[in-house]
Amino acid sequence: VAPSVVDEASRFVNIKVDGTNEEEVIDTLYERFGVLGLPTVAFVGSDGKILEAPRVTGFLGPDRFVAEMKKVR
Repeated sequence: VAPSVVDEASRFVNIKVDGTNEEEVIDTLYERFGVLGLPTVAFVGSDGKILEAPRVTGFLGPDRFVAEMKKVR
């Protein structure tokens, strides 16, 4: 993992969901967070609301990923 990603990610609480097994609870999470493909990174504000943007679906290189994280204030 790139050090710049680790540094920026320290501002967040990270939750990782293993979606390899199809289960109702996983489908419910996908629906709630608007997951259309994997991997997806959804951001939740400090007020508990799911942010519409930024949202990352698919792989981004470290620089682009850090740029997306910096959009969350």
